[in-house]
Formats: sequence, structure tokens, C-alpha cells
Amino acid sequence: ALLAPAKDAPLPLDAPEQRRAAAAALRAWITKGTPAAQQIARRRLLDELPEHATDADRAGDADIDAPARRVARASVLEKLHQNEQVSALLKDLVGKDCEASLLVGKAERKQRHYQAARLALAAAAQDRCGEVKKKAQYLEARVARVQGAAGADKLLTAFAKTHGSDPLVDDVLL
Repeated sequence: ALLAPAKDAPLPLDAPEQRRAAAAALRAWITKGTPAAQQIARRRLLDELPEHATDADRAGDADIDAPARRVARASVLEKLHQNEQVSALLKDLVGKDCEASLLVGKAERKQRHYQAARLALAAAAQDRCGEVKKKAQYLEARVARVQGAAGADKLLTAFAKTHGSDPLVDDVLL
């Protein structure tokens, strides 16, 4: 049966054969579905299965480079441990988009590019970043400690003061 291109139907993350099959099913919807189904299937292929999208798929999508779409694709790539691709896709959004800054910081940390990770995480740790802020502060403090940075103790103490009752404080102070 064809995979329905419904917005909430989960796609496999860690099974390459299943991802390939899901991409094939979405392509069937793109070629044979109603116009609305084609649009949903194309967007899901581009955003949730980016490794299976072709240049021809991308050419037909006017807002593929919108920041929210790029963040959506990068979120999938991060779960697939494609850290270099995450950084390349979002590096120009660091400081402009909180979620993009966090994703780049995490990707750079995993590649052991600690200075670049700290810069991106600091951009995501700003007050305007809401829910992303705490995650970014936590990771920035951890990276600073791993890096042996001069300001690491200050970051660790600030995180502990700001989020005193949070379970992450124990992790930061280890």
C-alpha cells in the first residue's frame, strides 16, 4: 500500500530500506495523486527524506530555502547524524534563527569544532530564544568545559543559578 502523505504519518528515521521505500511511495503520490496530495508528498520528500530528494524535486518548490523549511530538513539530518550537512544548510542562519543556531551548535559539537559550537550555542542562548535558550545554555556550558575554556566555570555557575532545580544542573556540574 502507498504511504499516505498525511502530515502526521511518521516516517522511519533509522532504517535506510524503509526510508527508501517511503521515498518511493511519496514519489508515487507526487506523480499520481491529486494536486493537494502531490504538494504534501513533495514537501514531505524534501523536508523529511532530504537524502532522497533530487535537484528536479527541489526545482519545483518555490519556498524550499525558507528558514523554517531549512530548519525542518536540518532536524531530520541531525537525527541521521549528518552533522556536516546540518552545518552547511544552516550556518548563515546562526544568530538570526534560534532553532537553527541550536542545531548548528549541536552539529559542530559532534564534529568537535568546539569554538564554532560555542558561537552558535551562544547565539541560541539569548533571551529571545524561549525554549531553545535553556538547551543552548546547557550545551554551551558543557562544550566550554570540554574545551577547557577560560569562561567555562562562569557559564556553569550561571546555568546552575538560573536553572537551580532543573535536573540538567547535575549534568553540567559533573
